[in-house]
Amino acid sequence: MKTKTIWKIHSWLGLIAGIPLIIIAFTGSLLVFKDEINTVLIPDRVVVEPTDEGYLSLDTRIEALREQLPNHEVAGIAFYMEPERADFVYVIEHNDHDWLHVFQNPYTGEVLGPVLATDSEIMGWLLELHYTLLAGHTGVAICGLIAVMLCLLGISGFFLYRKFWKNFFTL
Repeated sequence: MKTKTIWKIHSWLGLIAGIPLIIIAFTGSLLVFKDEINTVLIPDRVVVEPTDEGYLSLDTRIEALREQLPNHEVAGIAFYMEPERADFVYVIEHNDHDWLHVFQNPYTGEVLGPVLATDSEIMGWLLELHYTLLAGHTGVAICGLIAVMLCLLGISGFFLYRKFWKNFFTL
């Protein structure tokens, strides 16, 4: 294959993969600070007042969740080691498959706020945009295709700049 053709392929792959890559990079940069952003946007559900008694036991907290959310099953808990932070709990409604979430006060077991879909708030929406480009399973396939394009970009770039790499590794 001619170098000129490889340059064209490399350029087009870069243009096609660049736009989704910018979206993924931007949303990823915001998601790194999701805890801080949630503290600003929804402090009533994220910030808790520590007590002298300390955290409740896990069994007590799960029992409190079962009492407050009788039609839901606990699917997972994200524990935070920060004293002023509520824990993030994933729940699934009985006879359903959609994951929902709530925040729970680790000192009292109280559920803070309503049960919401994982993509119902700004951080959930950003996470969905980051992983699936808001296109569900099709978006995951698109992201996989972008990953293949990035690999091809790396291979073609390595070939196009082979003289640079040859000199780079020369002592």
